[in-house]
Amino acid sequence: MVVLQRKLIESQENVIELQKQLLELKDKQLCAVTSCVKSSDQETVKEEFKSYSSVVKSGQQGQTSVTPASLVSVIKKVVDEEDRSHNIMVFGLAEEDKED
Repeated sequence: MVVLQRKLIESQENVIELQKQLLELKDKQLCAVTSCVKSSDQETVKEEFKSYSSVVKSGQQGQTSVTPASLVSVIKKVVDEEDRSHNIMVFGLAEEDKED
């Protein structure tokens, strides 16, 4: 009986030692994956990072400004059709006191 208990204890100690080794290996793998992800993220950010001025410059290429005549024609078309289901927002236009 004592022999069986010793063998059981030895087996449990072996299991504990193997679990420790497994945990160490998993920890190393996790560290490797973490460092790989960090370096990959840094490279992606460097590739995709653009300054505000470069974005504004690239956004202005090929854009046409809205002329007062085209704005008036759009507003007249909406008023003529009496379609109140669409909202028009004009940014950069000064507000006036008598707006309806």
